[in-house]
Amino acid sequence: MKKSVVNNNNGYILAIVLIISIIFSVIFLSFIGISSNTTKQNEVVEGTIQSQSIAEMGASYFQHTMINEIITTQPQIINDVIKERENDIKNNQIKNDNHYKESAMKYMQKNLEECIKNLQTNINIQQNNKNSFKIGPTYESKFFSKDGDKLIIAFTSTGYDELKQANIKGKMEVDFANVIGQGTGGGSEGTAIIKGNTIADPGANLNICPNNKKDDLSNMSCQIKDSIDYSQNDKLTFNNSIYRVSGAFSAGNLNNDINNSTIYILGSMRSGNLNSMNQLKLHVKGALTVGHFNGGGLVGSTIEVLGNASMENIKLTKSTMYIDGGNWVTSIGNINGIEDSIIYINYNASIKGADLNRNATICVNGELNIGHINNNSGNTSNIYAKKSNNPKVITNSAAFEKACMIGGSTVTPGAVDYTTNYEYSY
Repeated sequence: MKKSVVNNNNGYILAIVLIISIIFSVIFLSFIGISSNTTKQNEVVEGTIQSQSIAEMGASYFQHTMINEIITTQPQIINDVIKERENDIKNNQIKNDNHYKESAMKYMQKNLEECIKNLQTNINIQQNNKNSFKIGPTYESKFFSKDGDKLIIAFTSTGYDELKQANIKGKMEVDFANVIGQGTGGGSEGTAIIKGNTIADPGANLNICPNNKKDDLSNMSCQIKDSIDYSQNDKLTFNNSIYRVSGAFSAGNLNNDINNSTIYILGSMRSGNLNSMNQLKLHVKGALTVGHFNGGGLVGSTIEVLGNASMENIKLTKSTMYIDGGNWVTSIGNINGIEDSIIYINYNASIKGADLNRNATICVNGELNIGHINNNSGNTSNIYAKKSNNPKVITNSAAFEKACMIGGSTVTPGAVDYTTNYEYSY
């Protein structure tokens, strides 16, 4: 019996040892599994951190390259824009400051595009092609866009690790709002941005216009030594003409286009409607009274009126119009489009309405009474006056001096500002 009890005890012990072994084996295998998962998770986290760091390295690399190019090139760009503005003033083609801001943006973008073209944008880290960063545009394969006075540079830096990649989207804003500094001249020292004496007098030595050539004065240089009335003649033609009238000039509708001609009138001018006027230089020492500007209107031309003026609807493209006005109110119908042009009126004026296209300036050195103003210029055109009934007219004295007076148009170099924002994705 004792032997049997001993054998039974040995069986229990063996079973207990077996159970304990199984328990320890399960615990050990679980520990190994947990350790393995933790290692993998650590590797993933480490890969994420490393790819993020590489992406940051790429973003910083691109940002500093752009900033260095901006800092290096902006002084020359600003000086070039100011010289462009000064040359425009000399040629009586002063444009709104927004035009010059756009020029500066265009020059800067061209420089930055060339910089990116020569920039290495796919770089391995420590000769390891599995660890690298790549720089590319964020939107539609284009780095650049515009938002008002700002040039936007949108880029993405992608950092690559053996197990993971991370993206950082960068957005640089280059602000050109202050690229042109404040004026240094102005006040009473300023003179009108355009004048009434830029068209040269052909002189009194011109041949007398022949009596049998009253209709077609094309390719002729001649003068009338008195006043003349063409009011019964609607076929009057000026092409490549130089025409001088010592007295007053009267005509009906000028139905034929006027091309590449100088008309110099020492008295007043009165006519009906005018058709297209291309490359016309018209100087009127007295008063000007005309009807509508039909056809293409005034294109690439200059009109100078030293007396008062009254005209119906007009249209100007790449032209200038100076009206002294004397002590009389200048009267204009609708300005049915003005682009790349200047109107300067040196006294009070009344205008029915105006449609402003790009790079147009209207200056009234007095009180302006005006109806509707449709500004379709993208903020490149404005109307200035000393006083006005319309709140869309700029009546600030400093702004008038800067936009409308040569002395008030001297500016100093400004500066370009820039900021960068980042967006992370893993």
